[in-house]
Amino acid sequence: KALKESEEKYRALVEHSADAIYLMVNGEYEFINRRFEEMFGVTLKQLNDLNFDIESLVAPESREILRTETKRWHQRLPLKSSIELRARHTDGHEFDIELSPTVFPYKGTQAVQGIIRDVTERKRLEEQLRHAQRMESVGELAGGIAHNFNNILTAITALSSLALAEIPPDSSLHGDLSIIRNQADRAAALVKEMLYFSQRKELDIHPLDLNDLVSSITRFLTQFLGVNIILRKNLGENLPLVQGDIGALEQILANITLNARDAMPHGGEFIIRTESVSFTADNLPAPNVSPGEYVRLSLTDTGHGIETENLARIFDPFFTTKEPNFNSGLGLAMVFGLMRQFDGFVQAHSRLGEGTTISLYFPAVPSDVSGRTDTPHPPKPLSGGSERVLLLEVDELTRRVVKRILENVGYVVFTAVDGKNALELLESARPPVDVVVSSTTLPDMTGKTFFAKVMALDLRNTPAFVFTTVEANELPETHLSPELAARYPVLKKPYSPVMLTEMLRRVLELR
Repeated sequence: KALKESEEKYRALVEHSADAIYLMVNGEYEFINRRFEEMFGVTLKQLNDLNFDIESLVAPESREILRTETKRWHQRLPLKSSIELRARHTDGHEFDIELSPTVFPYKGTQAVQGIIRDVTERKRLEEQLRHAQRMESVGELAGGIAHNFNNILTAITALSSLALAEIPPDSSLHGDLSIIRNQADRAAALVKEMLYFSQRKELDIHPLDLNDLVSSITRFLTQFLGVNIILRKNLGENLPLVQGDIGALEQILANITLNARDAMPHGGEFIIRTESVSFTADNLPAPNVSPGEYVRLSLTDTGHGIETENLARIFDPFFTTKEPNFNSGLGLAMVFGLMRQFDGFVQAHSRLGEGTTISLYFPAVPSDVSGRTDTPHPPKPLSGGSERVLLLEVDELTRRVVKRILENVGYVVFTAVDGKNALELLESARPPVDVVVSSTTLPDMTGKTFFAKVMALDLRNTPAFVFTTVEANELPETHLSPELAARYPVLKKPYSPVMLTEMLRRVLELR
């Protein structure tokens, strides 16, 4: 009786297992559990039919692996403890499995017991995690390149602006310089996208209403799409606010709309939807996503769709399947980076011949937080002056260009290449220096250290400060303390002559 009860318990455990289990003896299947039948769509009788091809349960790309392990079994060689295969149900759909075979003595011969686990979801999450890590690495690289490029653009932008101001508009050289300036502006826009992607672009993030944003930009998007594509909106009601930057979100919508337009050369529909969704710990759609309430903004086109092998790469920088004359670059990579800055995430779904949906998920803002309406304040035009300026700039070309800009508007300019050189100039300058324009990263010390050393000098006239940086977001505290960054203006590269002279004038007038 005890033996019978034990067998019944064992059979119940096996039959109700979440994994598929089989027992094979002398090349025949002696037992399969219920989960095996569900997973593959076959019965024990079908498996042992002489006309049944066991390889039909494995996708073509995994059949060689199965043959190799079967050969090892016939040769009485040790089997791998775990084998990953792409399996196929009898209805045709494919999935990923992990097979764990065990060889053991049974009824005077050797048998194989196999446990098969469906790992499709696990592999999907692993791939998403690998993709996120890869994007993180590429983002760091993009951010570093963008920062170095900003120094170059500062010089190109400033020099071309100075030259254009000195050359008559009807000169052929004026036209050439205008092209240089325009190309520099295009390069600056690309750098801006790189910084968005790498999460280093400073954003004005605040609560906002996605429906209001979509409604305000609809006319603009319609012009992007052209006359052959119909734009439809399906906006949810009473949606919570989300955190975002209006300018960045408009850029996101513009980029996705341009992609949709290119996917529908003969016309179609572009549908924008907003709705509330929620995720629990049991149904998180991707790694690193927190449970909670979200607002989903979905943008769907009825275009040609994206192939499966390309879908996983569409958020990679500069990946494109478009022809050379179409838009390409950092569009969707920038979207990916921006959504991370909003603590949200983005997903893409597509079917060839049917279209593509890009879904943006924004964490919902608590209901007691209200939105904000921005009122632009145009900058007051400011002129130069006659004060004495100490320019501390590491990059030689930038140093020469900025010196020329400031001298052109009347300032007396001294230049230094490092902190030690600048401190010596400050001590010896007669009359004293009125304002220091200093980079936050110096060859011999940080901006924070340099400032402390200046304050320790016995100067008759303590200068004002303007800091310059290639850091597009929060400055590392090792470069400049939060107190200094809050007390003194920080000018981010690339900056124009107007930006520099206006900021300098403002600082001097507040002394």
